[in-house]
Amino acid sequence: MLSIGLAAIFSGILVGGDRIRANYSSENPEDFLRRKKIFTFLFWFAVPNLLLALVYYYSPFSRP
Repeated sequence: MLSIGLAAIFSGILVGGDRIRANYSSENPEDFLRRKKIFTFLFWFAVPNLLLALVYYYSPFSRP
C-alpha cells in the first residue's frame, strides 16, 4: 500500500483541478519527466503486490 500512496503523491492526483493546472504550467519538462518516471516505477512495483494480496485474500489458506 505504501507504493500506491507514493505513486499517487508523485503523480499529483491527490490535488484539485486548479492546483494541477497551476503545477503543470509552472513545471519544466525535465521535472515532469522525472516525476512521471518515478510514478511509473512505483505503479508497476505496486501491481504485483496488489495481485498477490488479492490471491492471498481469496485463497482458502487465508481463512481459519
